[in-house]
Amino acid sequence: MILFFIMLCILSICILYSKSVSLYSTVFWTSFVLSILAFFQDVNPDSDLMVSFEHLDNIRKYGWAYFDNTDIATSFYFRGRDGLKVYFYLISFLQCNNFFSAISVFLFYYMPMLGILECARYYKVAPEYTKWCLIILIWMVDFFDGSNGVRNMLSFGIFAYAVTTELLVNEKKIKIRSFVLYVIAALIHSSAWVLVFLRLMLYLKKESLIFVSGIILLFWSYGLDFLSLSDFINSENAIAASMEHHMSAYAGDNIGEGNYSADVFNNSASYMLMRTFRLFHVLAILFPILFIWIRNRSIDNIMKYIYLLSCFCLGAYLSSFATNIFTRYSFEIIFLTPVFFVAYTSRIILLNLGQYKLNRLAVVFLIIVLLFNYYLFRYHYHYMHFGFNIY
Repeated sequence: MILFFIMLCILSICILYSKSVSLYSTVFWTSFVLSILAFFQDVNPDSDLMVSFEHLDNIRKYGWAYFDNTDIATSFYFRGRDGLKVYFYLISFLQCNNFFSAISVFLFYYMPMLGILECARYYKVAPEYTKWCLIILIWMVDFFDGSNGVRNMLSFGIFAYAVTTELLVNEKKIKIRSFVLYVIAALIHSSAWVLVFLRLMLYLKKESLIFVSGIILLFWSYGLDFLSLSDFINSENAIAASMEHHMSAYAGDNIGEGNYSADVFNNSASYMLMRTFRLFHVLAILFPILFIWIRNRSIDNIMKYIYLLSCFCLGAYLSSFATNIFTRYSFEIIFLTPVFFVAYTSRIILLNLGQYKLNRLAVVFLIIVLLFNYYLFRYHYHYMHFGFNIY
């Protein structure tokens, strides 16, 4: 834990004092250093990461035929996740399992940070703001959860980069690439299909319809109190069944696989504290977006997307039945927080609304980052140890 804290401090200083022209290489090396830490992280025998290592060992032994095994084919670990199968299969050619977590960590840090740089270039934001946004990201992302669970964070990290570039850069090839990445992200973890659905909602032509859609999303989870997901999802389809499985699990139905017991999540003091901090975080993003929207009568597409995602998360939080869904999808808001900050900074400057509003928001996010790290270092990172074990 102490080693990780020191490394984050060193990386923050390196980012802060890096030359503006070399930020892309700084982002690469920052992600690379974090991936090295993931490579040498000790693995708990009962963790999700050890389960992944066992799958990798079996794939090396049986090849692609391993996925045709009846137990594996019907397991929700891989069912409906062909992208995850390909990812595991490619990693299996590396004879050391440590590369699985190392490569995954590199990707889910590197791709969102690339999105931040693209966003800063689009809005022509000063490099100083960009550097602080990169620092915010590395301190807010849950390294321990990402390097152990891998699948969800990898999927959401890929999606964050894709949605940022696609909504900012109006080029056909960028849009095609982003939609390919959307599908890849969703085929790595089926929970990303919800993110894809929210993106498709932006095709509503009138901004008023998007605004009203966000309000409707505030109450979506109450439908789960009366309807089973199986009532409107075709469980015969592998992708649909995978979505039903995970949404039901996150919504509190402990259905036998994974670590999603509602009792563990809802009655744990540490998770209640974490959800409170994340609620504060979501509101700190939603209110400024609404302020800009009302003041300017229009906002950029990337802010519209973050608005819809924030409303979806709040809708999950407002229902005691779906608070674990809030916990899960607020990961994506963490990845998009620096993008929001860059976009908001640009709009405030463009509308000449005063530096004090930026300073006030900066103070709010400083508090949020401190709260996040109090939780992470107090309740999460003390489980994290580094050694030289090769798995």
